[in-house]
Amino acid sequence: MEEAVSDYREFFAGYTAVTAEIEELIRSYVHDRAVNGIFLESFRVRFGALLWMVGERFG
Repeated sequence: MEEAVSDYREFFAGYTAVTAEIEELIRSYVHDRAVNGIFLESFRVRFGALLWMVGERFG
């Protein structure tokens, strides 16, 4: 759970100062969603690539 709190703290630090109140909100969020002291997150991610040839003429 501490690792999750730390990760969230670092994330939000990029947008605002992480005050004691925000830290408590983060801790509360993680604590409320932890099961047996373990906080899990899952993500769905899609990756794509756009490729082109430089210097080639088409058509």
